Amino acid sequence: MVAVVTLMALAATLSMGLAGAQQDSSASPDQAAISVSSISQDFGGVTVGTNSRPQTVTVTNTGNVPVNILLSFSEDHPPFNVTPGNSCQNLQQAQACEIQAVFHPRNTDPTTVIMTLVGRPVSGSLPDSTPQIVSLTGVGI
Repeated sequence: MVAVVTLMALAATLSMGLAGAQQDSSASPDQAAISVSSISQDFGGVTVGTNSRPQTVTVTNTGNVPVNILLSFSEDHPPFNVTPGNSCQNLQQAQACEIQAVFHPRNTDPTTVIMTLVGRPVSGSLPDSTPQIVSLTGVGI
């Protein structure tokens, strides 16, 4: 009988501990985080002076605060036209937006440009998300 009472008390203690742990994990601080659907986009060979077909990268807000998606590139005037969708501003938790890229080669050299995406919290008091890197490659023919 003592063993049964002890086991019941142990079970009740474990149950309360699990409930407390679940509460603690949901009480995490506000944090910006994003993910991308692809880390590279290969546009293949494209005739110089023309445009490739568009390719899309999906960005998902995996954090717990709304973010604005910011883009930067490894060179000043990349031969890629990149257009974030309107929904990439004030992107809510667990929501996604699409960024469309088109390759417009200027010469016949192989090209690789690094596109960096960051989720900047709509509330300016929080740090940006960890940067996500997408490699954009293509060859002018």
